[in-house]
Amino acid sequence: MQCHIVWDKTWFADKGRPCPNPVACTLYTQLHLPDGGWSVVLEFSDTPPALPSGENMAEKVYFLVESAPHELLQPGFTFDFMSGGHTVGRCTVIAPSHSG
Repeated sequence: MQCHIVWDKTWFADKGRPCPNPVACTLYTQLHLPDGGWSVVLEFSDTPPALPSGENMAEKVYFLVESAPHELLQPGFTFDFMSGGHTVGRCTVIAPSHSG
């Protein structure tokens, strides 16, 4: 699955920082559920699609451990991108795009 991220521009502006523009890297965040927290991995390609400022597309999204609730990562599932206890973005899982 892929993941569309919309960063909280206000949060980054208040910190005097630009929104992330991840290219050819891996980012991690936490998904907090009533039964516990899970590490989520977002992998970005070296040629990301062009999106509006403050938005990114992760090529892959998955849980770090096998015992995580993998069934949640289906198209339409949304979760917060957390950093240091703050919500800094909103993530939406989408089906991979296929070029034909």
